[in-house]
Amino acid sequence: MYLKKGSSATLGFVPVTVTGNNPKAKLTWVSSNPYTVSVTQKAKVKALKAGSAIITAIAENGMFVRITVTVGGKTATSISIKNPPPGKTMRVGDELKLNVAAKPANAQGVITFQSTNKKVISVDAAGQLKALKKGTASIIAMMGKKAVTLKLKVK
Repeated sequence: MYLKKGSSATLGFVPVTVTGNNPKAKLTWVSSNPYTVSVTQKAKVKALKAGSAIITAIAENGMFVRITVTVGGKTATSISIKNPPPGKTMRVGDELKLNVAAKPANAQGVITFQSTNKKVISVDAAGQLKALKKGTASIIAMMGKKAVTLKLKVK
C-alpha cells in the first residue's frame, strides 16, 4: 500500500482475514516503524514521513497478518482492472477478487471500490465482488482523482 505523507487510511478489510467468522475478536495493531507510519487500535494508519513500515494485526488466537505501507511515490496517472470476468458476465453466487493496477507502479494512495447497484453486485473494501441477483451493475475503482468503471451483467 502506498500513501502520501500526511494522508491516512483505515485497514478495515484486514480483520476478516485474521479473525474468521468472529468480527468481535480483539486485534492488536503494531507498526514496525511508528515514526514513519503510525497505526491506531482502530486500524487507522497515518503516513508521517518518507519510508516504509510493516503494519501487523494480531488476533487473540495468535493469528496475524502483515501489510507493508510505503510513504512517498507519485500521483497515479491511470488505474485499470486487470481481471474482469470473461465476457464481463457473472452468475448469481459467483465471487471475484478484483486486481486493480495503478500507473506508475509506485503511485500513492488507497484504492476504493463502489457498486452502482448493491442489490445486484456487492463489493467490499478489498475489491471482493459477489453476484447477488440477475441484473447489471457497474463497479467503480478509485485512487485519488483517477477512476475506472467496469460494467457487469449477472445472469
